[in-house]
Amino acid sequence: MLEGDWYFTGHYPGFPVFPGVLIVEHLAQVAAAYAALRFKNESTTEAQPVYFIEIESAKFRKPVKPGDTIISSVMHVKTTRSIEQFECKAMVGETLVTNCNIKAMLAPKTS
Repeated sequence: MLEGDWYFTGHYPGFPVFPGVLIVEHLAQVAAAYAALRFKNESTTEAQPVYFIEIESAKFRKPVKPGDTIISSVMHVKTTRSIEQFECKAMVGETLVTNCNIKAMLAPKTS
């Protein structure tokens, strides 16, 4: 991430910080990709949408600044009925910067 990137503008002047909501969105997208791959139907190339139903316990532990590289980790915890549960972490180097739990489900198939 570079200091001139759009998401640092105004967040915060003189102390640029990557918005936490974008970190959580990134983790949610990684979880969605994981869920879609877990249940990929081999007979079709169509992607099945993933709906997020809960993002809980989001914690922002350290600010992410220009020049940082975020490494994401998403671990599947369990499946209950059609709901996938994930533990998600965002790291900068060895430092945990954000973590949360995400629940998602595959969209119902349409004909």
